[in-house]
Amino acid sequence: MSIIVDNNEAPKSLAVALSPLPPVAATGTRADSVFDLLRASIVQGELAPGSKINEPQLSKLYGISRGPLREAIRRLEGCKLVEIKANVGARVVELDLSLIHISEPTRRT
Repeated sequence: MSIIVDNNEAPKSLAVALSPLPPVAATGTRADSVFDLLRASIVQGELAPGSKINEPQLSKLYGISRGPLREAIRRLEGCKLVEIKANVGARVVELDLSLIHISEPTRRT
């Protein structure tokens, strides 16, 4: 499967390969499934920084309404992976690897 995103630098849409939605019962809600897939695609670089997320095409691809898709996109914004602008839409942000901090789990004694 693939999703279509618009890229500022390219006049045509950029197709990015993604896996299909897993069964809803195994993962919770459809918004959870889409959130997990889009988050992984952004972190792995499959969705290029600056790419516009095309809601109509994604909802059609995954067979979901735009409500759960928008919920997933808002959650991605909360994770600072996309930026949503009114009357413009959502775009993938540039990841700054210097800001990533991986903490070691702490043990309680």
